[in-house]
Amino acid sequence: MCDLGETNERHEQFMCSMSQTERQRLGRFRRPVDARRFVARRGLRREILARYTGFPPSELRFHDREMQRPALVRNPRTPDIRFSSASSGDLFLLAVACAMDIGVDVERLGAVGDVVACADRICTPAESAWLRSLPVEAWDDALCQLWTRKEALLKALGLGLSRPASTVDVRADRIVIAPPMADHPAPALCIIHSVDVPTGFRAHVAAITTGSEPVVQVYNGP
Repeated sequence: MCDLGETNERHEQFMCSMSQTERQRLGRFRRPVDARRFVARRGLRREILARYTGFPPSELRFHDREMQRPALVRNPRTPDIRFSSASSGDLFLLAVACAMDIGVDVERLGAVGDVVACADRICTPAESAWLRSLPVEAWDDALCQLWTRKEALLKALGLGLSRPASTVDVRADRIVIAPPMADHPAPALCIIHSVDVPTGFRAHVAAITTGSEPVVQVYNGP
Protein backbone atom coordinates (compact mmCIF):
# COMPACT_ATOMS: atom_id res chain seq x y z
CA MET A 1 0.00 0.00 0.00
CA CYS A 2 1.58 3.30 -1.10
CA ASP A 3 0.79 7.00 -1.25
CA LEU A 4 1.54 8.04 -4.83
CA GLY A 5 1.94 11.64 -3.71
CA GLU A 6 5.07 10.63 -1.79
CA THR A 7 6.84 9.41 -4.94
CA ASN A 8 7.00 12.69 -6.88
CA GLU A 9 10.77 13.01 -6.47
CA ARG A 10 11.18 9.60 -8.13
CA HIS A 11 9.24 10.52 -11.27
CA GLU A 12 12.28 10.54 -13.56
CA GLN A 13 13.52 7.25 -12.13
CA PHE A 14 10.18 5.60 -12.84
CA MET A 15 10.07 7.13 -16.32
CA CYS A 16 13.41 5.52 -17.20
CA SER A 17 12.06 2.03 -16.52
CA MET A 18 8.88 2.39 -18.61
CA SER A 19 8.37 0.38 -21.77
CA GLN A 20 7.56 1.95 -25.13
CA THR A 21 3.95 0.79 -24.81
CA GLU A 22 3.66 2.43 -21.40
CA ARG A 23 5.12 5.67 -22.77
CA GLN A 24 2.56 5.66 -25.57
CA ARG A 25 -0.25 5.19 -23.08
CA LEU A 26 1.18 7.97 -20.91
CA GLY A 27 0.84 10.39 -23.83
CA ARG A 28 -2.93 9.88 -23.88
CA PHE A 29 -3.52 11.37 -20.43
CA ARG A 30 -4.89 14.92 -20.55
CA ARG A 31 -4.53 15.87 -16.89
CA PRO A 32 -0.99 16.13 -15.46
CA VAL A 33 -2.12 14.58 -12.18
CA ASP A 34 -3.39 11.46 -13.99
CA ALA A 35 -0.13 11.17 -15.93
CA ARG A 36 1.89 11.51 -12.72
CA ARG A 37 -0.14 8.83 -11.00
CA PHE A 38 0.20 6.49 -13.97
CA VAL A 39 3.99 6.80 -13.96
CA ALA A 40 4.09 6.24 -10.18
CA ARG A 41 1.81 3.20 -10.36
CA ARG A 42 3.88 1.57 -13.08
CA GLY A 43 7.15 2.43 -11.38
CA LEU A 44 6.04 1.02 -8.04
CA ARG A 45 4.63 -2.07 -9.72
CA ARG A 46 8.01 -2.80 -11.30
CA GLU A 47 9.92 -2.02 -8.13
CA ILE A 48 7.81 -4.24 -5.89
CA LEU A 49 7.59 -7.17 -8.31
CA ALA A 50 11.35 -7.02 -8.87
CA ARG A 51 11.78 -8.00 -5.22
CA TYR A 52 9.74 -11.15 -5.79
CA THR A 53 11.27 -12.15 -9.12
CA GLY A 54 14.90 -11.27 -8.46
CA PHE A 55 15.14 -9.31 -11.72
CA PRO A 56 15.91 -5.57 -12.07
CA PRO A 57 12.73 -3.47 -12.48
CA SER A 58 13.71 -2.34 -15.99
CA GLU A 59 13.95 -5.96 -17.19
CA LEU A 60 10.39 -6.89 -16.23
CA ARG A 61 7.92 -7.20 -19.09
CA PHE A 62 4.15 -7.34 -18.79
CA HIS A 63 1.07 -8.54 -20.61
CA ASP A 64 -1.24 -5.52 -20.22
CA ARG A 65 -4.17 -6.35 -22.45
CA GLU A 66 -7.53 -4.64 -22.20
CA MET A 67 -10.24 -6.68 -20.44
CA GLN A 68 -7.68 -9.31 -19.38
CA ARG A 69 -5.72 -9.90 -16.20
CA PRO A 70 -2.30 -8.20 -16.35
CA ALA A 71 0.59 -10.63 -15.97
CA LEU A 72 4.34 -10.83 -15.98
CA VAL A 73 5.94 -12.13 -19.15
CA ARG A 74 7.58 -15.30 -17.88
CA ASN A 75 10.67 -17.18 -18.96
CA PRO A 76 12.15 -20.40 -17.51
CA ARG A 77 13.95 -18.39 -14.82
CA THR A 78 10.91 -16.36 -13.72
CA PRO A 79 8.91 -17.62 -10.71
CA ASP A 80 5.14 -17.91 -11.06
CA ILE A 81 4.38 -14.53 -9.52
CA ARG A 82 0.86 -13.18 -10.03
CA PHE A 83 -0.41 -9.78 -9.06
CA SER A 84 -3.28 -7.32 -9.09
CA SER A 85 -3.32 -3.58 -8.53
CA ALA A 86 -5.88 -0.92 -7.69
CA SER A 87 -5.86 2.77 -6.91
CA SER A 88 -8.14 5.56 -5.76
CA GLY A 89 -6.67 9.01 -6.00
CA ASP A 90 -3.14 8.78 -4.59
CA LEU A 91 -3.79 5.54 -2.70
CA PHE A 92 -2.21 2.59 -4.53
CA LEU A 93 -2.48 -1.11 -3.65
CA LEU A 94 -0.57 -4.01 -5.18
CA ALA A 95 -1.47 -7.59 -4.27
CA VAL A 96 1.13 -10.29 -4.99
CA ALA A 97 0.81 -14.09 -4.83
CA CYS A 98 2.81 -17.13 -5.91
CA ALA A 99 1.02 -19.59 -8.23
CA MET A 100 -2.36 -18.27 -7.08
CA ASP A 101 -4.73 -15.95 -8.93
CA ILE A 102 -5.41 -12.79 -6.97
CA GLY A 103 -7.41 -9.58 -7.25
CA VAL A 104 -7.58 -6.36 -5.27
CA ASP A 105 -9.76 -3.25 -5.32
CA VAL A 106 -9.97 -0.01 -3.36
CA GLU A 107 -12.57 2.75 -3.48
CA ARG A 108 -13.18 6.02 -1.68
CA LEU A 109 -16.33 6.28 0.42
CA GLY A 110 -18.84 8.63 -1.17
CA ALA A 111 -17.53 8.09 -4.70
CA VAL A 112 -20.64 6.17 -5.75
CA GLY A 113 -23.03 9.14 -5.90
CA ASP A 114 -26.56 7.77 -6.26
CA VAL A 115 -26.38 4.75 -3.96
CA VAL A 116 -29.78 3.33 -4.93
CA ALA A 117 -29.10 3.55 -8.68
CA CYS A 118 -25.67 1.97 -8.23
CA ALA A 119 -27.09 -0.82 -6.08
CA ASP A 120 -29.70 -1.60 -8.74
CA ARG A 121 -26.87 -1.88 -11.28
CA ILE A 122 -24.27 -3.96 -9.42
CA CYS A 123 -26.14 -5.96 -6.77
CA THR A 124 -27.81 -9.33 -6.97
CA PRO A 125 -31.44 -9.39 -5.74
CA ALA A 126 -30.30 -10.93 -2.44
CA GLU A 127 -27.62 -8.26 -1.98
CA SER A 128 -30.13 -5.50 -2.75
CA ALA A 129 -32.52 -6.90 -0.14
CA TRP A 130 -29.69 -7.06 2.42
CA LEU A 131 -28.64 -3.48 1.64
CA ARG A 132 -32.16 -2.13 2.01
CA SER A 133 -32.49 -3.88 5.38
CA LEU A 134 -29.76 -1.60 6.75
CA PRO A 135 -30.26 1.94 8.08
CA VAL A 136 -30.07 4.46 5.24
CA GLU A 137 -26.98 6.09 6.73
CA ALA A 138 -25.12 2.77 6.39
CA TRP A 139 -25.87 2.27 2.70
CA ASP A 140 -22.86 4.11 1.28
CA ASP A 141 -20.37 2.14 3.37
CA ALA A 142 -22.14 -1.18 2.73
CA LEU A 143 -22.29 -0.60 -1.03
CA CYS A 144 -18.62 0.37 -1.11
CA GLN A 145 -17.81 -2.86 0.71
CA LEU A 146 -19.83 -4.89 -1.80
CA TRP A 147 -18.31 -3.08 -4.77
CA THR A 148 -14.69 -3.65 -3.71
CA ARG A 149 -15.42 -7.30 -2.92
CA LYS A 150 -16.95 -7.81 -6.37
CA GLU A 151 -14.12 -6.04 -8.18
CA ALA A 152 -11.49 -8.03 -6.28
CA LEU A 153 -13.26 -11.31 -7.06
CA LEU A 154 -13.75 -10.55 -10.75
CA LYS A 155 -10.12 -9.46 -11.07
CA ALA A 156 -8.93 -12.66 -9.42
CA LEU A 157 -11.02 -14.65 -11.91
CA GLY A 158 -9.50 -12.69 -14.78
CA LEU A 159 -12.96 -11.46 -15.82
CA GLY A 160 -12.78 -7.80 -14.84
CA LEU A 161 -15.61 -5.76 -16.32
CA SER A 162 -16.41 -8.44 -18.91
CA ARG A 163 -18.82 -10.03 -16.41
CA PRO A 164 -21.60 -7.90 -14.86
CA ALA A 165 -21.05 -7.32 -11.16
CA SER A 166 -24.73 -8.10 -10.57
CA THR A 167 -24.12 -11.78 -11.42
CA VAL A 168 -21.93 -12.56 -8.39
CA ASP A 169 -23.02 -12.53 -4.74
CA VAL A 170 -20.07 -11.60 -2.51
CA ARG A 171 -21.60 -11.37 0.96
CA ALA A 172 -19.69 -14.48 2.09
CA ASP A 173 -15.93 -14.49 2.73
CA ARG A 174 -15.56 -17.94 1.13
CA ILE A 175 -17.15 -18.55 -2.26
CA VAL A 176 -17.00 -21.77 -4.29
CA ILE A 177 -16.12 -21.00 -7.91
CA ALA A 178 -17.12 -23.62 -10.47
CA PRO A 179 -16.60 -23.80 -14.26
CA PRO A 180 -17.47 -22.12 -16.53
CA MET A 181 -17.24 -19.08 -14.25
CA ALA A 182 -13.52 -19.62 -13.74
CA ASP A 183 -10.80 -21.12 -15.87
CA HIS A 184 -10.11 -24.03 -13.51
CA PRO A 185 -10.43 -27.77 -14.24
CA ALA A 186 -12.27 -28.28 -10.94
CA PRO A 187 -14.24 -26.13 -8.52
CA ALA A 188 -12.01 -23.70 -6.66
CA LEU A 189 -12.43 -21.61 -3.56
CA CYS A 190 -12.33 -17.83 -3.54
CA ILE A 191 -11.38 -16.30 -0.22
CA ILE A 192 -12.04 -12.58 0.28
CA HIS A 193 -10.24 -10.51 2.91
CA SER A 194 -10.71 -6.88 3.86
CA VAL A 195 -7.60 -4.70 3.67
CA ASP A 196 -6.80 -2.14 6.35
CA VAL A 197 -6.65 1.16 4.47
CA PRO A 198 -6.77 4.84 5.56
CA THR A 199 -9.98 6.37 6.87
CA GLY A 200 -12.45 7.14 4.10
CA PHE A 201 -11.51 4.15 1.91
CA ARG A 202 -12.57 0.54 1.66
CA ALA A 203 -10.52 -2.25 0.07
CA HIS A 204 -10.63 -6.03 -0.39
CA VAL A 205 -8.34 -8.70 -1.79
CA ALA A 206 -9.56 -11.98 -3.26
CA ALA A 207 -7.51 -15.14 -3.85
CA ILE A 208 -8.48 -18.22 -5.84
CA THR A 209 -7.15 -21.41 -4.28
CA THR A 210 -7.59 -25.15 -4.70
CA GLY A 211 -5.47 -25.97 -1.68
CA SER A 212 -3.90 -24.00 1.14
CA GLU A 213 -5.47 -20.98 2.80
CA PRO A 214 -3.82 -17.77 1.59
CA VAL A 215 -2.11 -15.57 4.17
CA VAL A 216 -2.71 -11.84 3.68
CA GLN A 217 -0.02 -9.40 4.79
CA VAL A 218 -0.19 -5.65 4.21
CA TYR A 219 3.00 -3.65 3.79
CA ASN A 220 3.01 0.14 3.91
CA GLY A 221 5.32 2.18 1.71
CA PRO A 222 7.02 1.39 -1.60
